[in-house]
Amino acid sequence: MIEPSIRLNRAAQGDCGTSLDRALAILEMISQNAAGLANAEIARRLSIPSSSCSYVLQRLERVGYLTRSEDTRRYKLGIKVLGLAHGVMRDTGLPASVDPILAEIAEKTGQAVIVAILRKDRVTILRRTGLPELVDVDFEMGASFPAHATAIGKMLLARLPDADLLELLGSQHLVKQSPRTINSKDDLIRNLEDIRRRGHSTSNGELFTRIMGLAVPIVDGAGQTCAGLTVAGPRLRLDDDAAIRIIHDGATLISKRLQETAAHRRFLNSPFDVLTALRHSAAGQTA
Repeated sequence: MIEPSIRLNRAAQGDCGTSLDRALAILEMISQNAAGLANAEIARRLSIPSSSCSYVLQRLERVGYLTRSEDTRRYKLGIKVLGLAHGVMRDTGLPASVDPILAEIAEKTGQAVIVAILRKDRVTILRRTGLPELVDVDFEMGASFPAHATAIGKMLLARLPDADLLELLGSQHLVKQSPRTINSKDDLIRNLEDIRRRGHSTSNGELFTRIMGLAVPIVDGAGQTCAGLTVAGPRLRLDDDAAIRIIHDGATLISKRLQETAAHRRFLNSPFDVLTALRHSAAGQTA
């Protein structure tokens, strides 16, 4: 489970006096709520006046760190945050380390290749290459999808300890993304048990009806799952043993690359901690 930051805890206790404190607390809170949050809910959680909260939200929206839905009036993270995350990834050297590996997997399998992480009940794409014909599918860096509807998401769910998995599923409603999406928690748990036995995961049109997927885990030096690797495409065969071997070999190579320095391990343990980047940026501006 993702631990709340010290700053967010302080904010929740009412120690959220400056605009910067409030902005960072708001961003962190929204980042942990996939459906977004409305002004009133944020103000209540931070124990600040609704008018003050609205001022900070509007400023963050104006500069691109947040977006607001006209229908629901809820705020979600904006494209500017993605830029910060990209900067963190660039500074760790992750793209340079894995892109050639992903390109080789794409060439061998003829499929799109994706590296993603699990954030609560959703997966977020870190890198993607291959299959230009999928330009109409939002498989780009930063895109986020329900974990239970994807091969890579189910793989990462299967790698969770039982207690964490049951706690996560206990608070979730499994929404059908396509007619083939698993939306029964009992059925999903049985599927995850099969994934643990097989060592790889499959998705048969469960997110997009025409897209199949195969996924395997990427592990850190301690043997803990830190990300997932998947191949996906409309012509993928889910029983393709050669493709399964290729992505297993690729995940092993990526794992070794990421284990070469402690910086890589720290990054993938919390790959989307964009609040860290924000704080560094803010400190640089106020120094």
